[in-house]
Amino acid sequence: MTGCWKPSSVASRSLGVDLDEQKLTWSDEVYQIFNVSPIDFVVSVEAFESFIHPDDKEDFLRHRAQMLEEKQFASIDHRIVLADGQVRHVQERTQLILGEDGKVVRVMGTVQDITERKEAEEKLRKNEALLSEAQRLGHVGHWEWADGQLTGSDEFFRIFGLPVGDYHISLQDLGKALNPGMVEPMRILDRAIFEKRTDMNYEFSIPTLEGGKRWLHQYAKITYAETGRPQYMLGIIRDITDFKRLKKPRYEETTCCRKCSKWRAFKVGCSIPKRGP
Repeated sequence: MTGCWKPSSVASRSLGVDLDEQKLTWSDEVYQIFNVSPIDFVVSVEAFESFIHPDDKEDFLRHRAQMLEEKQFASIDHRIVLADGQVRHVQERTQLILGEDGKVVRVMGTVQDITERKEAEEKLRKNEALLSEAQRLGHVGHWEWADGQLTGSDEFFRIFGLPVGDYHISLQDLGKALNPGMVEPMRILDRAIFEKRTDMNYEFSIPTLEGGKRWLHQYAKITYAETGRPQYMLGIIRDITDFKRLKKPRYEETTCCRKCSKWRAFKVGCSIPKRGP
């Protein structure tokens, strides 16, 4: 719901407007947002400010002062507390109208109830935080490749020992995190996968800062274009180092592994799902 407001008068001061002396006019929608009656409620700047959430009031007043000083359009999100204690999120958009002398002659604006949007954003933020923590605990990261761009979750970057927070990485930079001798064998394996138009499903290792080896299992669902080239990939990467230590791995060679002596020399177990019967 969106309503509009405007002052019935503007008195000059150093900033061009005396908000304490203004008398505002609200549309019916604004009364509904603030859950007050136009019959009983007297609209004023002071009355409006009484609705602003205590934790948001200082920031709101600072933004409003900046708007008046710079004489610019402003958009401010803040919370209001209704008479029954209900908290709502609103977005204020304000436009200053200046006279020929450069002074403010009119202030007009809209207020929109964005409570549902804010609640949805907060729910999404919490879900993303839970997913990130679950991936961290399980040592599982996810990645996505589309339009030549590779993005990954925080845990994806942690697993490869890369800075967290960038979310985007080039294939060249990712290759630097691999064992140098594994780059070419992995390229050969990926090409074989693309030729068969199947999904990724194999294990490989990367070096650690301590000079050791970290084993990873990668699985990715691949969407192919009509030309046969990969169009979109969504995958997960899992740190299976502890599993490798607890259980001696059993390697199942595929046709690709048998043909690729370099790949077999590194003893990397891999599997390429068969396509069709």
